Amino acid sequence: MSINDASQSDNGRWSELMASAQMGCESDYRQLLTELANVIHGYLKKRFGDQEFIEDCVQETLLAIHKARHTYDPQRPFRPWFFTIVRHKVIDYLRHKSSRIQHTESYQLEAQGLVSQSASVEDGIDEENLLKELSAPHREALTLTKLVGLSSSEAAKQLGISESALKVRVHRAINKLKHLIEAED
Repeated sequence: MSINDASQSDNGRWSELMASAQMGCESDYRQLLTELANVIHGYLKKRFGDQEFIEDCVQETLLAIHKARHTYDPQRPFRPWFFTIVRHKVIDYLRHKSSRIQHTESYQLEAQGLVSQSASVEDGIDEENLLKELSAPHREALTLTKLVGLSSSEAAKQLGISESALKVRVHRAINKLKHLIEAED
């Protein structure tokens, strides 16, 4: 079976499961969400590597699917509807999730600690991931703010740039990732 045949098979099965779920079949809905969770997880892991935020994105996406399930038309293909939601949730997550680490007053990261923590996060990103497609300044800004969890002012200070320059870098990095994700599909 080719990849295209597998996609068509998934598309048909997921469409049937969603139509059944829309009519109230809880077991079909559970099966659909389980399969979709696995697909979302694989999709994100392939694009971003083994990052902590992936599980949060999977859950946020499943919630969005649950809230939008009434909008699915069984006469239309399922995959485009599904991956549109996935793409939007990933972009929203990267745009709005500013803190990934809980900060306490007694825990202060020193400049060297920030550099090594940022480097260790970036080391976990292999060449097949979308973050490698970003320029180093954009990747650093996105890593420090969205993955390490620093505030804009902390990250700007760490990088030796203004806070507004940091925000521009993060914005451009997110837009670049958005275009890369859309281009893949």
